[in-house]
Amino acid sequence: MAVRRLVYFSRSMTGPSEKDIATILDVSRRNNRRDGVTGLLLHLQGVFAQVLEGTPGKVDAALRRITADPRHTHLTILTDETVEYPVFTDWSMAYIDTNVSELLSIAGLKGVEDAMEAFANCSPNATPAVLDQTLNGLSLQLHNTPPSQP
Repeated sequence: MAVRRLVYFSRSMTGPSEKDIATILDVSRRNNRRDGVTGLLLHLQGVFAQVLEGTPGKVDAALRRITADPRHTHLTILTDETVEYPVFTDWSMAYIDTNVSELLSIAGLKGVEDAMEAFANCSPNATPAVLDQTLNGLSLQLHNTPPSQP
């Protein structure tokens, strides 16, 4: 079944505390379970990346809630596409708190220069292969170490 996959980045207005992130996850998981949306929230040094997967209308509704949230700024959509299958089927909102080197390792890249080159060589109209590789790597990591609250 084809689904819509939206991936965006945003910057936190403040350094989020563990309690802030727990609250975000609690509300996201409740809303996503209700709406049949799955995904991943990634926190990387004050920057959030989120993957949302579901029907177009439900992903739109989630994006409207997210866009209205004053806790973050500079929301930038990286990709918005229809894919054949969701990657994060088991999680209403999985969560990973990571660092740059771990994320690059998951993507199969050796360093920041490799990441910049991988993104620079991708067509702006297509999902970068490195993004797909990263999402699949994150999904595999989650399946090996599932979060405490799916």
